[in-house]
Amino acid sequence: MTTREEQRFAELEQHDAYPAIRSLVAAYIGDTIVNPATTQPEFWNVTALPATARAQGRRRLLTLNVGGLETLYVTEFREAAGIAVELTVNLDVPAGWTDEQLNLESEGVQTSRPDYRSARVWCWRIDLATLLDDDVDFQTLLAGNDFEDLAASLNAGLMSRGQSPYARNNNPALVRDLLAELDAIRAAEAGGHAPQNP
Repeated sequence: MTTREEQRFAELEQHDAYPAIRSLVAAYIGDTIVNPATTQPEFWNVTALPATARAQGRRRLLTLNVGGLETLYVTEFREAAGIAVELTVNLDVPAGWTDEQLNLESEGVQTSRPDYRSARVWCWRIDLATLLDDDVDFQTLLAGNDFEDLAASLNAGLMSRGQSPYARNNNPALVRDLLAELDAIRAAEAGGHAPQNP
């Protein structure tokens, strides 16, 4: 019998952008979450096609929570010109930066300081097509900071506060797929082959 989570994952998997999303989110998990295979779903979890922030012409494709905060989510926008997909990632705020410094804009990227109660974060909204074309000027926007380090710092802090209240919403099928992709990425980086799923 197919569960609702499996049905949602199956629908997400059919999305044209899913292969790119899968690769990016898997790399994010590997770079920013400690022991991802053993810390989910209690400390981090992911949902497929959640109802969060749904509106006409807009829907969430995926939300990744660490602790009590959504640290990465992917949104689809349906417009007259076609479909656009946006990746939103929350980072730790660089030491000494003011809220004004966190509001930046570049081609395909907007950054801001959102009003989350649980953490002071630096929010990055990145157009997926721009990111895949390597047109994001991370060096200039980050001003000497490292994207993965800031994301990992935020996630470590959130995990240290205890278990995620969103564990019950975890999508096991999506997690398995993302962790399999992470295994493949790590094997390719090591020059080997990814283990085959049974």
